[in-house]
Amino acid sequence: MTAHTAILGLFWRVLQSCGIEPSEIIPARLYRPGAAIEDDSYVRLRDYYAILGEVIDSVDDEAVGVRAAELIHPSHLGVFGHAWIASPSVIASCRMLARFGRVFFGDLRVKLRELPDIVELSYDPDGVSPYPAVDADIQVGGLIKFCRMQYGDSFVPLAVALRRPEPRRRAPWDEFFGVTVEFDADENLARIDPELAGTILTTAHTALFEQHRATLADLDEPDLITRVRLAIQQLLPSGSAPEEKVAAIVGVNPRTLHRRLSEHGESYRSLLQSVRMELAERYLVRDGYNITEAAFLLGYSDSSAFSRAFKSWFGVTPSEYRSTRVTGGRGAVDRGL
Repeated sequence: MTAHTAILGLFWRVLQSCGIEPSEIIPARLYRPGAAIEDDSYVRLRDYYAILGEVIDSVDDEAVGVRAAELIHPSHLGVFGHAWIASPSVIASCRMLARFGRVFFGDLRVKLRELPDIVELSYDPDGVSPYPAVDADIQVGGLIKFCRMQYGDSFVPLAVALRRPEPRRRAPWDEFFGVTVEFDADENLARIDPELAGTILTTAHTALFEQHRATLADLDEPDLITRVRLAIQQLLPSGSAPEEKVAAIVGVNPRTLHRRLSEHGESYRSLLQSVRMELAERYLVRDGYNITEAAFLLGYSDSSAFSRAFKSWFGVTPSEYRSTRVTGGRGAVDRGL
């Protein structure tokens, strides 16, 4: 699973606010301020959580998730954040979150309950996160911060509940949310007044909202070839990407997958090689992985097997290939190999 690359900008901002140099924690291959971030740019969840763990250790504040929620900005959520700000109402944003939240963050499951007297959003984690308390603070806190960006600073939820144990000092949570937070709860959730949620906002920009929603829909429902390629990329670091597992991820049986790929003039084997070739070039030249790391990420058991495959694709060894494309100081990205 993955998270949108833009979220690393939030971690950068949190570190800066604490007087910590972000470049010492966030790798240049993943994020730098000002670098172009495409709508479909993602980082692996294990990279995301590795960075989050270092942020937690460096900041050393149990309220670091609340601090992040205070600092979050639409740009930290990419197209999703900009769509939220352009939406006509808080409830329209909440509906978008429930439908498209996982486009932005692969571990995010959101349930929206719309009742006559209450609107409730709950976050149901997959259990992947090693930092569920901080993640919940960021997710529920980020929701409230974005609602305030739309509605104004007077926005206050009816109630907030968090699964996390009650912190030693609860004041940062109560002050940020504007209500007495319930800790040790069954769910991570926020309750909102339905009248407030349905108010048409002065920040609304219908054309932009629909444009961004269309982009999110495209990201949420990619074509078959794209879905297969993403599934292969997801499985490769585990050591292999067998066709039957990819078919299961895509949601078809292997025979159907074979037939539908043939209809597009493709085969599973050709897509597997294509993905490996593109990723090999990216890992070695742009992302700065060494040869052993790249081999592992591409599903090879050792670097020699990867090197043989690479030479069959490009006619040169990985080291030779990189030396022709990395010049000057950037040649040091090999990190010892």
